[in-house]
Amino acid sequence: MSDFNNMQSNSVNRQSSYYNRRAAKRRRQRRKRRLLLLTFVLIVAVITVIVITLANKPDTKIIGVWQYDAYTKYEFHEDGSGCLCADDVHYEYTYKLSGDKVHIDFEEDVVRDCDYTYSVEENTLTLIGGDGTDGGTYKLEKQLSES
Repeated sequence: MSDFNNMQSNSVNRQSSYYNRRAAKRRRQRRKRRLLLLTFVLIVAVITVIVITLANKPDTKIIGVWQYDAYTKYEFHEDGSGCLCADDVHYEYTYKLSGDKVHIDFEEDVVRDCDYTYSVEENTLTLIGGDGTDGGTYKLEKQLSES
């Protein structure tokens, strides 16, 4: 009877050992899947932050001071602010770029907010009037900084 009990005990131990190994293997597989999912989510989050950051970054070609005529110039700063300087009057604004469009939002209500299609070639900024403008085309020359 004792041999029978030993065989039964050995069989139970082998089955128990087999199930323990399977359970451990499943736990490892679940951990791997969770780790892969977490890695994927982190990668997507990083890519999203990079895309949003790059989308909100102004086109550096437009940054600078642009002279229209002897009395008028536009300033575009890196932080999205700017100034329309005409004679002794300065109209502060914020601007947003979207593709080849620039939207200028003036702080003063006496100046209309406006949209332009813009392009920069070498030292020339071309603004083509859209909403809030008279619709003309304006060519501005970049003022080189005096160092």
